[in-house]
Formats: sequence, C-alpha cells, structure tokens
Amino acid sequence: TEKLNEYLVKLDKEAKKREEYLINQMAIERKIDENLKETDQMKWIFEMNDIVSIAEEIILDEFIYN
Repeated sequence: TEKLNEYLVKLDKEAKKREEYLINQMAIERKIDENLKETDQMKWIFEMNDIVSIAEEIILDEFIYN
C-alpha cells in the first residue's frame, strides 16, 4: 500500500516546517538579520550555519530519535 509513502511525505513536510520555524526564531533571538548580512557578511554566514546545524539536531531529536 501507499500508506508508508504518504506517512513519510507528511513527516518530511512537518519536519521542514518545524526546521524553518526554528531557524527563524533563533535568528530573531540572536539578531541575525539583513542588516548584519550587509555589514558583516562573514559573521552572518557563521551565525546562520550555526543556527541551521542546531535546528537540524533538534529536528533529528524530535522526529527521528524519539
């Protein structure tokens, strides 16, 4: 049946939505915005990479390991 595939697609969409939310929230908390991107691009890249890594770990913990 297609139930497993449907479940995995739904889970993937939920995980991506949650990851996007987490990234946006952490960027707001750390004041990582377009202004920083324009004034100190290397810091912006470093901070965004860090935020994405953290968000991915949270997603793995919430959706995979639990």
